[in-house]
Amino acid sequence: MGNKYWRKKEIIGYEPINPIVCPRCGGEMVMRHSSSHVSGNIYHAYKCPSCDRFIRFVPSFACGDDIHYMRKVHQERGGKTFLLPTDKWLENEKIKEKLESLGYW
Repeated sequence: MGNKYWRKKEIIGYEPINPIVCPRCGGEMVMRHSSSHVSGNIYHAYKCPSCDRFIRFVPSFACGDDIHYMRKVHQERGGKTFLLPTDKWLENEKIKEKLESLGYW
């Protein structure tokens, strides 16, 4: 179904149509993780690489999709609850530098 802010996307469930802007500093936020549950809820956590602001969204409620779509997304993830988009993190220099300084890569 989707709406004017979110569109369906495999494995993630939903992605924002426009970039999510940090309410604190105005920078573009990056998905930190996504969680799906058998109950049908999907939420995404976004973090600003500039000021570290952390926000959660529940697009499954906003889009009003049925439980069958949500369960399909959960199955596409192999039943895993958390999805960590590490490929997206490496595309952002600030995030990559922070992770390297912490010994992740």
